Amino acid sequence: MENLELIRSEYEGDKRVAELCSHLEVIDSAKIRLDGVAGASYAMIVLAAAQNLRGIHILIEDDKEAAAYLYNTLQSLGNPHQILFLPDSMKRSGRYDQIDNHNMQLRTETLSHIIDLPRAAIIIVSYPEAAMERFVDPRSIREEKIKITQGEGLDTDTMFEVLMDLGFERVDFVYEPGQFSVRGGIIDIFSHGNEWPYRLELFDDEVESIREFEPLSQLSRRTLSYVSIIPNVKHIKKDNEQIHLLTALPESAMIWIHHEELLLAAMDKTGPLLEKAKADLPETDVGSELEVLKDLEYITSDTMLDGLSKRSVVSHGSFENLSETHRVEMGIKPHSSFNKNLKLLIQEMEEHQKSGVRNFLFTENARQVERFHRIFHDLNADVKFEPVMKGVHAGYIDESLGIAIYTDHQIFNRFHKYQLRRGYTKDQAMQVKMLRELKPGDFVTHIDHGIGKYSGLEKIEIPKNNNKETAKDKAPTSIL
Repeated sequence: MENLELIRSEYEGDKRVAELCSHLEVIDSAKIRLDGVAGASYAMIVLAAAQNLRGIHILIEDDKEAAAYLYNTLQSLGNPHQILFLPDSMKRSGRYDQIDNHNMQLRTETLSHIIDLPRAAIIIVSYPEAAMERFVDPRSIREEKIKITQGEGLDTDTMFEVLMDLGFERVDFVYEPGQFSVRGGIIDIFSHGNEWPYRLELFDDEVESIREFEPLSQLSRRTLSYVSIIPNVKHIKKDNEQIHLLTALPESAMIWIHHEELLLAAMDKTGPLLEKAKADLPETDVGSELEVLKDLEYITSDTMLDGLSKRSVVSHGSFENLSETHRVEMGIKPHSSFNKNLKLLIQEMEEHQKSGVRNFLFTENARQVERFHRIFHDLNADVKFEPVMKGVHAGYIDESLGIAIYTDHQIFNRFHKYQLRRGYTKDQAMQVKMLRELKPGDFVTHIDHGIGKYSGLEKIEIPKNNNKETAKDKAPTSIL
């Protein structure tokens, strides 16, 4: 991790990044073009600028895949809690046949950070379909949120009433968002827009501990000092104002884009597709998924262009309709395409060593570091590199800072897949749901004993220690 911190500190103190930040600080509605950006250097520059300027930075890539790769790289290089992803509401981007409830709630959670933390260093990555989608004003969501803090008193009766009013369902065991359960001094709440449910442990009316846990295994994931319970956006009244991304941002927020023309062209293409899909929808019941789809609204490319013209924008592609005010030359270039040609890799690394450029190898697998040491030894190559146990999408060479970054998947020409937060999936939820729906007498298959009859659940009494329940809350045991 020391190598990564070294690289980040180099960019935070770099004169090119300082020039970029000075333009953004001094000039209102600056339009700055970054030239000579390659691979993960864009993420490094964004992180350094965010660290120096603070505030909110919205990164709009050309499509969802590019946004996902950039998001993954930023998560690897920076503080994951400060880097958020803003998806659109569709299960498959560009297909208007199925709403993804997880994406809808993730949008609400991400956008609420804009309202709650306007001065913090927050980076939000998105793409055209998500950036042009209107949403319920996060300020109305904030008014409905329930904040629970460790060590504070909690009126459980009032909280249960509020949860029910917000559309939460009381169940025996939570397995999907919108549910809560109560077992003695333990309260489980699966908030909308959160990846995992929360477990509150009470001592009398005081919140003794708050933890995230996995519903299937009941194991804790991490301890928290406070949580915010977010309601389902479907239960927010329709007469709430529908706003778009740029109107929700504070004036100090900065927009980072790739090609302005590609962004606007994607919006011109997406809007008519949504309207056609809505026109083809059959009649539906109020509150159904298709009814939610009918309420979906997109802004036009003209609205987006007007919003961009009034804000500071950094482009690492080109400006077509906006007037460029400054240009910052980074002078960063991609490294060679090796395609498993290790001799070419050795030659390039040796040239770097002679010119004072340090070689860094980014990989998520420690064995790959040992593998490269063996390869260089077997080929009698006097190559030195410094490992960084992080994954990035693409490497680059920055001669100005004397840094060359390589990735193991590019060297061996392997596919590098991005990972987006999916939370607790429906498949996992179904396992818990099926267990809850079993009735005594149902035939089941036991992993050790074969076919048998289900006899129900046995509740285990938790022993008390000094009039206080222990933290070991076990899942019920099924008896065959």
